[in-house]
Amino acid sequence: MYIKRILYIGLLVYLVVGALILIFHRSMIYHPNLIKRNFYDCPAFDDSEKINTNGTRAYYKHTGNRIVVVYNGNAGSACDRSHLKNVFEENEYSYLFVEYAGYGGDDKKPSRELLFRDAENIVSFLKTKNYTQTLLFAESIGSGVASYHATLMPVDRMLFIAPFDSLVNVAKTKFPVFPMFLLEKLSKENYDNLALLGDYTGDLRIIHGAKDNVIPFKHGKALFENINIPNKEFIIIDGAGHNDIYDFEKTWKSISDFL
Repeated sequence: MYIKRILYIGLLVYLVVGALILIFHRSMIYHPNLIKRNFYDCPAFDDSEKINTNGTRAYYKHTGNRIVVVYNGNAGSACDRSHLKNVFEENEYSYLFVEYAGYGGDDKKPSRELLFRDAENIVSFLKTKNYTQTLLFAESIGSGVASYHATLMPVDRMLFIAPFDSLVNVAKTKFPVFPMFLLEKLSKENYDNLALLGDYTGDLRIIHGAKDNVIPFKHGKALFENINIPNKEFIIIDGAGHNDIYDFEKTWKSISDFL
């Protein structure tokens, strides 16, 4: 009787936790308020234009005939990626740092639908320009938005920091005892980079920390190994996790060399 009670309690806990993951998984994906910052109050981008293209905000600076579009990770805002702009300018790239819907003081709730709409608006903006080369720079969840962007217009090169093959596959790694196939069928928040990049033919460089426990290393490797393009390269940053990858000189050298 005692063993049955323990089993029933265990089953109940399992079902409750599984249901909570399914119900609240969106809030586990997006963290816009981890660092609260208003898009229009960002001194680091005072030398850039703060544009709004059909509802999508971005920091824009024209410094050359090539442009890099930055899709950041899920925590903080575009302003928090200002440390990247110098390396772009040094290599004579114009840039667009995209601020997602629901981030940077926006009161919307982030979702894949809204982030993909941001990519669509950025593509529309780029089509009004005459850049000779487009490079997409993406971190983590941003690799999903960049991969969608690449389905909408020709992209010459992509540089991914800590990406994944699909977000559901990451969830399967994080929660191996739960039936994540239900999340794949029921959730609208899966980013399937392998599927999105099925027709991509440009260059790709992936940089991933060997000790990343947010987007485990194997998921960046799986994306690299399964994307069928000739010009691709995988850079391992030994000792780096997810949030400290920019603390390593090899990361910056790999970015600069690719640019």
